[in-house]
Amino acid sequence: MSRTTRLVLIGITTFIVCLAAFAPASLVRYLLRDAAPLTLAGEAGSIWRGSGNLAFGGTPLGRITWSFAPSTLLSGRLGFDFDIDDVRLQLSGRATASPSTARAEVAGTFDMSLLSATLARYDIQIPGTLTVEHLDIAAAYGARLPQLHGNVKWSGGKVAYRLSGRNHRIELPPLVGFLDSATGEPEMTVYQIDAKMPLLLARVTQDGLATIGITKQFTKLLGEPWPGGEPDHAVVLEVGEKLF
Repeated sequence: MSRTTRLVLIGITTFIVCLAAFAPASLVRYLLRDAAPLTLAGEAGSIWRGSGNLAFGGTPLGRITWSFAPSTLLSGRLGFDFDIDDVRLQLSGRATASPSTARAEVAGTFDMSLLSATLARYDIQIPGTLTVEHLDIAAAYGARLPQLHGNVKWSGGKVAYRLSGRNHRIELPPLVGFLDSATGEPEMTVYQIDAKMPLLLARVTQDGLATIGITKQFTKLLGEPWPGGEPDHAVVLEVGEKLF
């Protein structure tokens, strides 16, 4: 190899290294182009250590900061630690990517007021705080649904809803939801803290249908006991909506 060729290769390598080292944070917005309705704006810093304003479906979530996690390279993955900090939302975790899958581990809290606009469409108001004690999200590229595993807790409070033309308000105790994808579809089963009887069962199917089932036990908790002879754990009411 001639001296000129070596100098050219050294120059090209140096240029590529510098380009990667000083890549702007705005590139993250490009990387999120397929993650709609998740969006990023107001980026600052670099792709390796930066920040931006995160939103979901047009709802601001807060300022996210991220930094490269070199230790993830030991497992053949590219990873970043992140924090989302807002008055209504505090989440932190690590996101990693391999040639075939992406994964995120998340924990934190958020105020239920973040969901008020969505719940209002169903004439439901839910107060309190949701604590994400642990949530592991993994998805192969191109997959319709992620794989979920973890649990969340709701602080409890006075819930308002409209059913059969009547307005209802009822005080509910703290609840815990366990998320899993053992069946190949994300599911969540909700219980009263330290109880074994399911209250709600939620699922998103591969064809994009989200369903929420209410058990007979939950109708008792609402003060509107189901009159049928089904066992308490049986789903007696179910609603669904097409997500995609």
